[in-house]
Amino acid sequence: MMSVERKKIERTSAGLRDALFNAMEQLREGDIEASDAKAMAALAREIVHSVQLEIEVQKLRAQYPSDTGIIAPMPLKLGTDDA
Repeated sequence: MMSVERKKIERTSAGLRDALFNAMEQLREGDIEASDAKAMAALAREIVHSVQLEIEVQKLRAQYPSDTGIIAPMPLKLGTDDA
């Protein structure tokens, strides 16, 4: 396997797409294993799922503005920003 320079993934939808396209290219070039690409796809699915849940919460907050404390608190901080 050839060494690939790693840059930090931008934590946006565009960054996620870029990372997935890069993985697809690396898979086609034989630079990563299919199991690694499959694991990356699974992680991406979970990220997208968590964003979908946050969108649903925002919709509920908009629909029931007086009950925002009951619906759900703001997103929790998970881990550190040093990732």
